[in-house]
Amino acid sequence: MKRIFLLMVAGLVCFSAFAQTLDSLAITDSKKLTKEQKAAQKKFNDEAKAKIVEWMVKHQTFVMEANYVNLTGGTQISVNPTTNFIELDSTNITVQVSSTSGIGGQNGIGGFTVDGTVNKYTWRTFGKKKDGYNIDMIIMSKQGTFQVFMSLFPDGNAQASIGGNRVGKINLTGFMVPINQAKTIKGLTM
Repeated sequence: MKRIFLLMVAGLVCFSAFAQTLDSLAITDSKKLTKEQKAAQKKFNDEAKAKIVEWMVKHQTFVMEANYVNLTGGTQISVNPTTNFIELDSTNITVQVSSTSGIGGQNGIGGFTVDGTVNKYTWRTFGKKKDGYNIDMIIMSKQGTFQVFMSLFPDGNAQASIGGNRVGKINLTGFMVPINQAKTIKGLTM
């Protein structure tokens, strides 16, 4: 009787040790699987963003919402993307830059707003996968002629340089969004 009892206890100990080993293997495999799934999901999302950026560039319809304004001399100012943007809808464009305080400026929100039409719109790709875009635009407005040069990256990040015939150069850093998803507030046009 003692032998049967000892064999049963030994069997249970071995079985529980074996079950713990299987459980730890299953957890490791599931972590590995979720890492693989996360990598696949990230790749899918990155490809989808790149396709959206490509569509926006080719159809000339997007909004670049700026997080930073880089002034001449290297000063970088954090700004509100709802009031600092470049909106392009076919040949109509709005360029707006405003301060964080909202005080002053000709547009009522601390900066300037220029509405115009795009006279020239050219783009070319860059990068290993040719999924980044450089855009060059000439804008005609009541305030004069402006040149906008933009670099758009496949993840939606963007940089823009705005120069005019009567003003210096302003650089914006931000991200691209489709027009229907933009959350911008437009000030008064000069």
